Amino acid sequence: PQLAQPQHPHHHQLSYQQQQQSQQHAEGLPKSFVAAMRTLFDIMDDGKTGFVKLADIEDRWQDDGSKGLPRGVIDSLRKVTPPNGLLSFERFCSGLKICLVRNQSDCSGSPPP
Repeated sequence: PQLAQPQHPHHHQLSYQQQQQSQQHAEGLPKSFVAAMRTLFDIMDDGKTGFVKLADIEDRWQDDGSKGLPRGVIDSLRKVTPPNGLLSFERFCSGLKICLVRNQSDCSGSPPP
């Protein structure tokens, strides 16, 4: 008969899952950038719901590159925003990644398709 494994306290499991999740959507983004975005996201998520409204992001960041944001970031976030207008941190990171990748390919001097 198998010996019963001692149950891990629940918070261990949770924090491990959270680590896994944050690593998944942080792929391809610098860790310091993700940390900064997490802080921004948490500031905008003042109700601590885990979601921010795209409209709030649009209000806060005029998309002119002046706030240290890559150009076109609002446009990229619009692409990943679901119909309810709420962005999870994961989608938020996806939008940022789309924008960064697009900006990188723009800067590499290759002609647009």
